Amino acid sequence: METNFPGRVQIPGGNYSGKGIGWPLGIDSFSHPLFVHELQLRWMENAVTQGAFAQVRPGYKTRLTFDTTETDSYARAWWTAAFGPVVHPQMLIRFSPSNSGEQLVFAVSGTVFYAQVASDGSLGSPVAMTSRSFNTVANHLVGCSCT
Repeated sequence: METNFPGRVQIPGGNYSGKGIGWPLGIDSFSHPLFVHELQLRWMENAVTQGAFAQVRPGYKTRLTFDTTETDSYARAWWTAAFGPVVHPQMLIRFSPSNSGEQLVFAVSGTVFYAQVASDGSLGSPVAMTSRSFNTVANHLVGCSCT
């Protein structure tokens, strides 16, 4: 990821089929996932796009980043161990297990991570769930709430 303007991060996305990178067509959460254009995002929460730029919606703060360029980050350690795959954000959901505090569960390129949510809303360091994995190039995964 590279920062071009304060508060904006350029991130590669979309399909690398010679049609460009990023998400210049924005977000389409109305259409069925099978019909979302390859240069559109299916879903984002509290974020906006401007071409290839993704940034938090005004009035919100970034709580979790997955920056593989930071040398001492969990994301870099995962990315290196996985031999540098293309990063595909696939899922994000809040989970409340019966035996511990609330967690943020997310999947990136088939690897599932979780981070503890503290009582003040801050997030602990993400941990990869090595016992779970999914297709590395799936467009998205779906998490659901259940009892």
